[in-house]
Amino acid sequence: MQLYKVNYYWNYNSYICIMAAPIGNKNPQIWTLEKSNELLDKAIALTDVMETVIVDKLPVEAYKYDFIGEIARELDVYRDLIPRDIKKHHPELTEKINKLINRLEANCYSNTKKGKINTAVGIVNLKSNHGWTDRQQIEQHQTNIDLSNLSTDEIKALLKDE
Repeated sequence: MQLYKVNYYWNYNSYICIMAAPIGNKNPQIWTLEKSNELLDKAIALTDVMETVIVDKLPVEAYKYDFIGEIARELDVYRDLIPRDIKKHHPELTEKINKLINRLEANCYSNTKKGKINTAVGIVNLKSNHGWTDRQQIEQHQTNIDLSNLSTDEIKALLKDE
């Protein structure tokens, strides 16, 4: 049975209960700067791992990892540890985290082009995890008008028509 330290506070006609970590907690924050840095080095190294896959009956060299969840599974950590929690606790590692994310983005794009990843899945990954968006086509019509002979009122009237 675990024992918890519980504090009660009186607040506006009611008690508030605040519970801390279990007494004798043996699993405090374990992701020190050093361990986080080591984990990131391993994760970045995994982004270079290649594998041969068969695409349309032909062997293709592709990146083994193109999604942060695959890296997390390989390293036996939870998915949000690197991009959210380590970044929060060790902001000095942001550049390394960005390097990892950028490599995974490039791997996903490359693997999608090579056919290792289904195109739709690749697009979903790039949109969901890397901020890619669809381009919007904007039509522009250009009309050349010599404004040098027009008065200010005439120019304003032209602009209203546009």
